[in-house]
Amino acid sequence: MKKAFINNKQTASLAAYIDELLQEIHLFESYIPLAVCLSNEGMQKYHWEVVSMRVKAKINPLDDIHFTFK
Repeated sequence: MKKAFINNKQTASLAAYIDELLQEIHLFESYIPLAVCLSNEGMQKYHWEVVSMRVKAKINPLDDIHFTFK
């Protein structure tokens, strides 16, 4: 797919963007197992207390509807 952009003068600049986007996707893939575990409905308050202790930050998405990986 990238070759189609490189071979066309009007879209050649998109090839670099495609490389950057693919790199970001590749980096994010490593977080998918963590996201799956953290989104498990079986996570209870005491689980979040353990996670908070390990990352040294208060984390409780049960109380915070704006919880993100940031």
